[in-house]
Amino acid sequence: MPVNIKNPAIKRIHADVRELMKDPSDQYHAAPLESNLFEWHFTIRGPPDTEFQGGVYHGRIILPPEYPFRPPDIMFNTPNGRFSTGMKICLTISSYHPEYWQPAWGIRLILEALISFFPSPSHGALGGLDWSAGERKRLAVESRQWKCYKCGVVADLLPELRPKGESGGASSRSIYADQIKELHKLKAKTADEVAAESPVTAAAAAAASDDRDPGTTGSESPSGKIGSTKKEAEVIAQASGKKCGGIGAISKTTATTAPSSPRLRSVGGGPAEGRGGPTPAHANARGTSEVEGDGGQQQKQESREEYLGREDDVLSFVAVAIALAIVGILVRKALRLAEVI
Repeated sequence: MPVNIKNPAIKRIHADVRELMKDPSDQYHAAPLESNLFEWHFTIRGPPDTEFQGGVYHGRIILPPEYPFRPPDIMFNTPNGRFSTGMKICLTISSYHPEYWQPAWGIRLILEALISFFPSPSHGALGGLDWSAGERKRLAVESRQWKCYKCGVVADLLPELRPKGESGGASSRSIYADQIKELHKLKAKTADEVAAESPVTAAAAAAASDDRDPGTTGSESPSGKIGSTKKEAEVIAQASGKKCGGIGAISKTTATTAPSSPRLRSVGGGPAEGRGGPTPAHANARGTSEVEGDGGQQQKQESREEYLGREDDVLSFVAVAIALAIVGILVRKALRLAEVI
């Protein structure tokens, strides 16, 4: 497929590639797919001196056609206990917050900001998790063996760690340090503003993302209900009028917890399945999310009707297929009878 090198987005993507090649870091690696320059696969190290230290986390950055004037979608593939896998996450550098995005930002800033966001609380944001330190450490160890269907063993993509103080190492100061610091302030400001608008909502969302240690509580949340699915979270976010699905987007949801022992799957973009059941993003495929307010029950009913509508579509398709098969059989019999006559 020919590439229009005059396209502003393509030119910027090439510039991002050159920047990463010219000054690589031992903390991250990223490159676009040969078949699609707008889809990047990245690998980052867990930040040192945190429960993520030693972890190697893989994900995808999907750039919009308007890049760099609009922010990208960001998704993680490797289970980590901080961000959900296989779904778009809400951060001040992602598509959920175009009001914060600056065209001067690029892939390098995104990667360094992602690393810095790992130890921070999720504040109930869509795609955010607050699993226990013990669970995160366990996932960090398992992440080193994770494979991407496109990239292979992702740990092999990272260069060897450099001595402390050397450029590109973990302890070297980033040229984006000040901007990343501002991003954290914006993240906290957004959470505070939403919490001020609805304190009850904020408390419920915080409880929903503050999961218990799966090793001691099993697959149920503190409320005793199975975690809601990522689709339900998006529906709730839309119903509340909060695009990012942050604190203000959830009035009262059931908490999502980690599986008791997830098994990492070697498929890029695919979530890990636990031996004891599905992962949080897929647990309770038809679970309910209770939303306070007048629109809660209505949204719940609409979701149920949508499911029933899809079920009817499947049945209709099967009926049509059977009818066509019967017609085909009758036609063949008629042709054979005509040959005999």
